[in-house]
Amino acid sequence: MSIVRASPEAAEALYREASTRALEILEESWSGLIEALGEQEKTGEATLISERAGQIFPGSKQLTEARTFAKVGLRSS
Repeated sequence: MSIVRASPEAAEALYREASTRALEILEESWSGLIEALGEQEKTGEATLISERAGQIFPGSKQLTEARTFAKVGLRSS
């Protein structure tokens, strides 16, 4: 849109929508992965992913629920 049609405004809207959707999918997939690892008692790996996800989504209710389900917490620094 930006280059072919010389419409950076339209391109901006599309990029914003794509990045928002990508973040939603990332949060959802990390939550599911944390739960799946917890079910397999792979708590070390679940904790590492949980910490990485927490840096990007610090107030995520979905991640908090996944941590609770997987019985993992965040390590204190």
